[in-house]
Amino acid sequence: MAGRGDARLHPGSEGDLEQARAADPGLQLVAETGGVVVGTVTGTYDGRRGWLMRLAVDPAHRRAGVGRALVAELEARLDGRGAPQVNLLVFDDNADALAFWRRLGYGRGVPVRLLSKRPDGTAAGCR
Repeated sequence: MAGRGDARLHPGSEGDLEQARAADPGLQLVAETGGVVVGTVTGTYDGRRGWLMRLAVDPAHRRAGVGRALVAELEARLDGRGAPQVNLLVFDDNADALAFWRRLGYGRGVPVRLLSKRPDGTAAGCR
């Protein structure tokens, strides 16, 4: 899975999935076709809101309902945990992602500003 906006493992990030699975079991889903992974979604639940953290679908399998099915299953699981709302973040300039999420019924929420900090105490930019 490649291209802007897709999930990629970065050096040292292999443990991220294991940490997410330990913290929120059952909220990391994988779609397979013929034993080949064609999509993934990762969610979290903080006890107040559900969060859709990462959705990635292999470009060759897009527009075939894979992403829609993964999101629907994750939403159902979050609902089962009592999440009254599901949030996600999308870069404003990612038109394809914005269109996808709008088709699934997601709309712009209250504007917020993302602030980040690295472990060494320096401010971190997202780009």
